[in-house]
Amino acid sequence: MLDHPLLTIAIPTYNRPSNLHKTLEQLKPQLTDECRLCLFDNQSLPSVAESQRDILATLPEGSFEIRRHRENIGGNANILKCIEDADTEWVWTLGDDEIVRPDAIATILRNIKANPDATYINFMLPWLATRSPARGIGWDGFVKTMHQDSTTLISLNVYNRPRLTGHFRWAWLYSTSQLSQLAILYGALGSQGISFFSPDVILDGYAPHEEAKQSWPIVLHGIGRANLIDMPMAYETRKLLITKLNDNFAIHPNVTMRLVVKSLEDRDSKDALYLYDMFCYRNFYFNRKLSTRMKIIAYRLLVRFPHLGRWAIGKTVRKGNDWYERTRKNESHDRM
Repeated sequence: MLDHPLLTIAIPTYNRPSNLHKTLEQLKPQLTDECRLCLFDNQSLPSVAESQRDILATLPEGSFEIRRHRENIGGNANILKCIEDADTEWVWTLGDDEIVRPDAIATILRNIKANPDATYINFMLPWLATRSPARGIGWDGFVKTMHQDSTTLISLNVYNRPRLTGHFRWAWLYSTSQLSQLAILYGALGSQGISFFSPDVILDGYAPHEEAKQSWPIVLHGIGRANLIDMPMAYETRKLLITKLNDNFAIHPNVTMRLVVKSLEDRDSKDALYLYDMFCYRNFYFNRKLSTRMKIIAYRLLVRFPHLGRWAIGKTVRKGNDWYERTRKNESHDRM
């Protein structure tokens, strides 16, 4: 192994031993002396060291490291630690449930070497149409060039770690956004930093979850991500950022369904209505379209009268009567 590899592959993980094992199997034949593997164990039971002992024993000595937190610090904080603790020039944050392409590491290394002046490199989602390579200059250029889905998925992002130094305060300040990795870029890109959007694909999708389903808390994520627009920036950039974060993301009906369930479970809609109003105000402040306003009012009625909401959602948004139990099950497994 090189004394100073170029790339850290940082995997935040929690209680997904089967999925993590499959991800490691995909990475194993791709590892070279230009990269090292670092697993950030968020207090998994059994520990990552125990559950992955067999496959880790087959990796070259010095090619991997496990960092186990003293307590579960939450999913978002675990991702931040992946980036913050990297001691190589570049760091790739990789989810523990991804299907990694056989040439993913080689593709990343090629893009890194072709863009040594970049602070951030983003790769394509496999299910999106192809795109041309593009560069953004500064934070404004990043927002103009970004695509919501590929930018917010941690596994498609590679960072130049030295260029992030001094900017993690933005990430921790806006950690409630659930997208604090973007807050790091806000500070690091400034007015001149370069973000590169590659046309290359490094993932083939998600592996089926064999463990209990885990998901990000949809309601808190929906409210929190809008906190990013509070960062100091030009009005038009602020407006464009929240528009892009809402683009191609069916979060409005998903939040509504979760809050209908909450109203029914609580037997009171007051708390659910508060969360719904906060979500809509934060996310749709700049959207003054009549159709959007009418949808906000209609969905609010479903939360206010949850028995009506349960019936209406079963007939329209999620056809069938089993949506309610599925949503309850997902809600019970939401992680912070």
